[in-house]
Amino acid sequence: MGVRRRRAGRCSFRRGQRLRICARAVARESEPHACGTRRHRSCAGDRNARVDVASFELIGVRRTSSEWQIHRLDRGLRLRVRMRQRVLDREIAAGLRPDSDAALELRAKQLTSTPERRRVAACLANILETADKRHAQPATPLTAIDAQVLAARHDLVVLIDALRGERAISARGVALARQLIESSGSPLVRSHAGRTVHQTVSETIEAL
Repeated sequence: MGVRRRRAGRCSFRRGQRLRICARAVARESEPHACGTRRHRSCAGDRNARVDVASFELIGVRRTSSEWQIHRLDRGLRLRVRMRQRVLDREIAAGLRPDSDAALELRAKQLTSTPERRRVAACLANILETADKRHAQPATPLTAIDAQVLAARHDLVVLIDALRGERAISARGVALARQLIESSGSPLVRSHAGRTVHQTVSETIEAL
């Protein structure tokens, strides 16, 4: 009465204690026995096998727990990068070193990945193709942005080829290319008298 009963099959030791106990048990059972009969040798072997399996299972749990903690940290970092993607892109484009912060470093790896490079290249190619189609149709008037795109055709093709190529490029260059197609201050999005498409694309190529 009044005594707590432990659940059946559940060890009351902590993980570290269980590992030390198993280690001592393995060392003790591995010592040679004074009795040399076949029956005793067989029993000792069975016990050794059971203790070894138990110790390996506990070590496996310990490793799994560490991997799970790493996975949780990695998942939290990826979520933070996803939520601050535009801010991180602006910081990288401004020249902030990616290795100065874990989030910046991860975002830089994402920017220089093959899928991201191809996606940005496809967007730029689509902008150039749209300007070409409008230029080919006399009935469709060209906008100021279309005229700048056609004037910067050569540089745009160079940028698109670099993004699609296999050569390693900088994260800053890809971040600047993303700003070309996404930023509200880009001359590809809004016509600016003091900044042309040719100038912006040239600076992006130099940053690659």
